[in-house]
Amino acid sequence: MSQLKNFINSNKSEFNNAEPSADLWTRIEGELNKEAKPVKKFHWSPWMSVAAMVMVIITIAITIGINRTLESDEIVQKSNEYEDQQVHFAGLIEEKRDSLQFFSASNPELYKKFVADLKQLDNDYIKLQEQLKTSPNQEVVVKAMIKNLEIRADMLSQQLQIFNQVKAIKQENIL
Repeated sequence: MSQLKNFINSNKSEFNNAEPSADLWTRIEGELNKEAKPVKKFHWSPWMSVAAMVMVIITIAITIGINRTLESDEIVQKSNEYEDQQVHFAGLIEEKRDSLQFFSASNPELYKKFVADLKQLDNDYIKLQEQLKTSPNQEVVVKAMIKNLEIRADMLSQQLQIFNQVKAIKQENIL
């Protein structure tokens, strides 16, 4: 820092030599006398506020509409998948019930027990259908309905196997 002080002290006369030009003050006065250009202010009128609000509301409504459309497309797609599964299992169940009824004449008591078990699953399915109408999470209820159909199809398969085994045992006893 002392070098800077020494430099300034030794060259002080050179710094004080320079004076501003004579017309500098004239130019400054000329600039001061000019009127400042008025700055245009943007006035936000009430109708512009209303228009902006309407645009915001329209944007929100469109966004919600698009989201609901996408959600409904997903629901329709899942619904179609579940419907296909339900149709598949319903067909299997009907086919196996027909086969089970064919064996009913050979062993009516066993058939009555099997029908009682199936009746309980049928009642559960009807309850699930009622829940589907009011459930906030319909996907869970539909999955439970499909699971019920799967169980019924498996149960019918097992019942048919039992009938076949009983039939085979009867035939062995006859021989």
